[in-house]
Amino acid sequence: MFHLAFKGVISTTEPSSDDWLSPHVDPCTWSGVGCHNGTIQQRTSMVDRLTFRGEIASGYVPTEIGLFSELRYLSITLSPIKGSIPSEIGNCQHLRYLQFDGGFMTGTIPTEIGHLSMLETFHVGSQAISGTLPSEIERCTNLQEFKLDRNVFMEGTIPVELGSLTLLRNVQLIQLLLEPAVIPPKYMQLTALSSLQLYDLEITGTIPTEVGNLEELHTLNLSNNELFGTIPTEVKRLTNLHTLRLDGNDLTGEIVVDLSHCTELEFVDLKNNLLRGTIPSELGVLTNLEWMGVKGNIISGTIPPEMCELQKRGLVLELDICSIVSGACVEATCR
Repeated sequence: MFHLAFKGVISTTEPSSDDWLSPHVDPCTWSGVGCHNGTIQQRTSMVDRLTFRGEIASGYVPTEIGLFSELRYLSITLSPIKGSIPSEIGNCQHLRYLQFDGGFMTGTIPTEIGHLSMLETFHVGSQAISGTLPSEIERCTNLQEFKLDRNVFMEGTIPVELGSLTLLRNVQLIQLLLEPAVIPPKYMQLTALSSLQLYDLEITGTIPTEVGNLEELHTLNLSNNELFGTIPTEVKRLTNLHTLRLDGNDLTGEIVVDLSHCTELEFVDLKNNLLRGTIPSELGVLTNLEWMGVKGNIISGTIPPEMCELQKRGLVLELDICSIVSGACVEATCR
């Protein structure tokens, strides 16, 4: 049965894989296959890991994937795998890690994904997957990492169901052709988040003040959207933040002094917004800061001496200073 599950699915050019699909060879010795203890007659049910990367694998994911009832880890990356994600994936109820990244898969994400109650990591990226994310994803209550990126045929809006998954630590929705929508308020209740990346999604509205609830955040990336309004002062509560990307929006107001409370910051990108005013001297306390981009705004004045001191220590500062009178902007330098 194990060999039947792979028949016509996996082909390989690896010299070490000549025994693939041979009924005379223990399949648990195949490249990319992992098993836990069991007899060779039990191998289909004892397989707990399938990992295929690059040109080693081609074909499609078979419906027989549902036979692997003990499967815990399934990863197919950068492979010319075609076809759709079979609904039988829902039978792999011990699955904890599911990744299809970089390939030619089509179809939709099956609703049976909701059967995977033990799933901790879900990543579908750089495929031709279409349709919407099934609402059944909210049944995956153990989910900690969710990545859906560069699936250009995905439809609908930002999936609000993710806001119910309170164990989530990493959410990445990147370059999806979704309908314009605001950041779901329930996302601001995911207090275990260490990374929230909603990039290039045509998100509109303002940055919620409740973002201050996400005190475990290390990375906040809301770049290349259509956000407007000011940077909320509540960012001062994000004292664990290392990376802040708000570039490519329509944000107004001034660069908030409150960022000075985020003393772990290493990377800040505010480029290509509508920010005005001066660079706050208070940001000079950000001694961990390595790169800060503010070009493409309407910043006036000079670089504060405190920021110049950071430049001497290695800070890369990309900044244009604009004339209030003429509106002309030139690259700023420390005196």
